[in-house]
Amino acid sequence: MQTRADRDSQLGGAKLLGSSAKGSLKQKTDLDDLYRFSVNGRSRVDLALTGLAKKTNANIELYRLARPLRQVVRSIGKIDFRQLRGNQRRGNLQLVGASRQGGNRNELISTELESGDYIVRVTQRQGNSSYQLRLSNTLILPSVPPVAPTDPISPPPPTDPISPPPPTDPISPPPPTDPSVPIPLTIPTSSPVSGAVSDTAQQTTYSFSIATKGDYLFNLAGLTGDANLQILGADQTTIVRTSANVGANPEQFLQSMAPGNYFVRVYQKAAGENSNYQLTITAQTDGVSNQQNPATLIPGLADTTLTRRNYVGNGLASPVDYYEFTTPSSGAQFLTVEMVDLFDNLDIELYEKPADPNAAPDKNIGPSNRPGTSAEIFGGTLGAGKTFILKVLPGKVLPGEEAGTGSTYRLNLRLSPTQSLPSVARDIAFGSSGSSASNLTAVGGFAYFTANDGTGNGLWISDGTLDGTRELGKFSAIGEFAAVNNTLYFTANNGATGLELWRSDGTAAGTKIVVDKLPGITSFNPTKFTVVNNRLYFFGQPGTSAASKGLFYVDATDTSSDPIKAVVDSTNNVAFNPLSFNNLTALGNTLYFTGSEGTGSSGTGNELLRIQNANTSTLISTAKDIWQGADPSNPQHLTPVGNSLFFQARAPLNGPAQTELYRLNADGTTLTAFDLPPEPLNSNPSNLFEINGTLYLTANAGNTGIELWALQNAETAVGSQAATPQIPVRVRDINPAGPSSPSNFVNLNGTLYFIADDGTGKSLWRTKTETTNGQTAITAEKVSTVNSKFNGVTDIKNLTVVGQGTAARLYFVATQNNDTEVWFSDGTAAGTGFFDVNSTGSSTPGQLTNINGRLFFIASTNERGAELWSFSGIPVPS
Repeated sequence: MQTRADRDSQLGGAKLLGSSAKGSLKQKTDLDDLYRFSVNGRSRVDLALTGLAKKTNANIELYRLARPLRQVVRSIGKIDFRQLRGNQRRGNLQLVGASRQGGNRNELISTELESGDYIVRVTQRQGNSSYQLRLSNTLILPSVPPVAPTDPISPPPPTDPISPPPPTDPISPPPPTDPSVPIPLTIPTSSPVSGAVSDTAQQTTYSFSIATKGDYLFNLAGLTGDANLQILGADQTTIVRTSANVGANPEQFLQSMAPGNYFVRVYQKAAGENSNYQLTITAQTDGVSNQQNPATLIPGLADTTLTRRNYVGNGLASPVDYYEFTTPSSGAQFLTVEMVDLFDNLDIELYEKPADPNAAPDKNIGPSNRPGTSAEIFGGTLGAGKTFILKVLPGKVLPGEEAGTGSTYRLNLRLSPTQSLPSVARDIAFGSSGSSASNLTAVGGFAYFTANDGTGNGLWISDGTLDGTRELGKFSAIGEFAAVNNTLYFTANNGATGLELWRSDGTAAGTKIVVDKLPGITSFNPTKFTVVNNRLYFFGQPGTSAASKGLFYVDATDTSSDPIKAVVDSTNNVAFNPLSFNNLTALGNTLYFTGSEGTGSSGTGNELLRIQNANTSTLISTAKDIWQGADPSNPQHLTPVGNSLFFQARAPLNGPAQTELYRLNADGTTLTAFDLPPEPLNSNPSNLFEINGTLYLTANAGNTGIELWALQNAETAVGSQAATPQIPVRVRDINPAGPSSPSNFVNLNGTLYFIADDGTGKSLWRTKTETTNGQTAITAEKVSTVNSKFNGVTDIKNLTVVGQGTAARLYFVATQNNDTEVWFSDGTAAGTGFFDVNSTGSSTPGQLTNINGRLFFIASTNERGAELWSFSGIPVPS
């Protein structure tokens, strides 16, 4: 049965908010409380959240509903607020205010609201706490008539007892059926002028004069029905501007006005549309520079929200606004930008100030161009000691749309130090839905990944900062990534080509399809990328059948119209069957792989093949027929160690065939077998990993199950056939009762770290050396037995080493007290800790990747959803 706490985390269960409400938030079970209220007429609204307990944190957010609540709930269904996708939020809610003070400090939102329905979200950040939510809603009163009516029941006397005759040329739209003498207005209006239109009084006309040319804000608000607004010239016929929004939405716009006499008409849209209204006309003062040099300085930008207000519009005295700020000289900073209270489409650009202050910017690093009146919100990490320009400009006009005339805005800015913690490189899809960042790959010192900014899935590049994170192109599907000379090669479908081979130099202009190998929507399906110097080898689908397979390559230096070449075709390497090819592996200039030469009894079966000098040649030869004749040895786990190739294969050893470890030396002719005891059982070696000349592997030898083994001096070990055999030695029987199944091998300063199960669950282990009677041997120890920080830490995975020497750290994902975060360790208890990325729950991190000595990963928080995070430096344990 769903609890009340569960229901009020959904829009359909939002509780009606009166003057105050008491509630509570409980970690893990009740993270959000939603309330609803309505505003009838423009009002001053104050929302206060108080009474939070110590060591807790909760915020408040205020949203305006774009349509009636019942329609919103019917559209999105019964789901928690935190599960709303980006398009669901943008289509149904407009963020109009937020308060995020931090800690248990009181939260306050104070703003003016138009008529409409609103949602208040009380959202937990840390700890369990009760709270008090108070709402103060004060109607902004209309102007008081200069003379009070003598009879409160009777309507006020008309200002002119003599009504003029109907105009000879009716004003459109619609023709007035109830003409009246214009009511004089003083501009600017000192307070809202109230009135009403109905079937019996279809319009009201006001007269006013403009003494000085300027920009004026016209605002017809407090509507209870559909009424429109029109500005007329001195002849009361020439139409200067008409505003006819749908329904009870305010008629609000900016207009440049020359000196002269004017009329403003409020009129009923159609019969039966009765509406009250409040009319204000105010002159605007441009308080922000309209030039990049000099821009308006924002001094002291820090971890407290600063607010700036102004207006921007086409044809106005303020066509664009420029702000300038400088980040502190020490430490990276996280910038949050919110531009709200829009009634027309405005956008934001952010770029580093050029060295020549009058020069055009190199790139827009922080574009926010949401359509319509949606709030422009974004954030990301900025480097220390840099000067940036923030530009507010009229929104981009899409095909079929009319150009807007501008809007007033409220700009909220905050610059928070990241300190010694990871930070979001760029908040691509601002809000809790996140961008679903994925496919994180290192290329040329940059992170390439996929993400969805709310307008579709795209390819992105990042150096870990906002100004270094940008989208390179939109794709309906993106597959494998590979780096060739700092160029990214990847498979993608742009919706018109099918899955084909693409490449990118890190710029949008340089992100292009290599060639549409199978023209149209049929997919070439490149896969299994392997790089040999300038060449990228891969498997492709040369025919329309999904079962077709070929080996191809593309040379990064080939500028021809079709640089994708076939390794096997009707004239090249015809003796080989590409359907059998697998396990592409580069060793120096040689490409090794598995496959068969010939067919039937005259064929080799599945053996080890190679292309020598694969950076210039495509000639295939059999590297070694390990099991002589047609029987396949089925090589697997091809692993370069120095100039040699190690792998698993099956062949007769001392009698019957066994699956054991083999080495093919650098000369390509010497094959060495390493037969793990006892014979003649299969050891099935896998997870081959080399550190400083020692080959580590997992194998199942005898009754020990799958355990860790090591072969020292692997390239020169003489093997099991020598007079004095040299074969891998079991490091330790980690789980005497069954397999420990070691996995996720990494090298931290010459020590192998890995995950294994000793029978009590998977834990972190590492190798060490022990000397007995002058003999040094490799063994292994459970890290938690020597490092108390690992007590209670479970579900360890994604081991990744970042840094070198004393700066090297092991990073991994682990869970403690039901909180899954990124952990780090230098091998000591003092150097072990974790990043509390999500202070109210698990950040569920993944895809930990070392890119140019910087840690990148994907993680989620309640505020941001799944985004790209990065960290550089030495982590500080808490």
